[in-house]
Amino acid sequence: MNRLCFFNKVVKVARGDSPPFDLASLPPKEQRDLIGETLFFMVEELEPQFAPKITGMILELDQDKVLHLLVTPKAFKEMVKEAMEVLAHSFLQQMKIARGKRC
Repeated sequence: MNRLCFFNKVVKVARGDSPPFDLASLPPKEQRDLIGETLFFMVEELEPQFAPKITGMILELDQDKVLHLLVTPKAFKEMVKEAMEVLAHSFLQQMKIARGKRC
């Protein structure tokens, strides 16, 4: 099954348009994989270079929150923006540490 099919299935289940047969009946690891695949597809559209990292960050959240993000574009975009801010802050901190070690 391709990524677009994964995306459509998860979004339909999260919206309540489709019974949660796929998600609820799957073992937790497969649920996470299905959701992760869908998230990656969505994040890649906004931040292709950081899609793997941001997807991992979002997957750390509670599954209900993640499902909410999948069906709420505004909240999803805000979460990706927040993740980028965290990554930028982390990068700047690492640069400061690296500069301090050179002196």
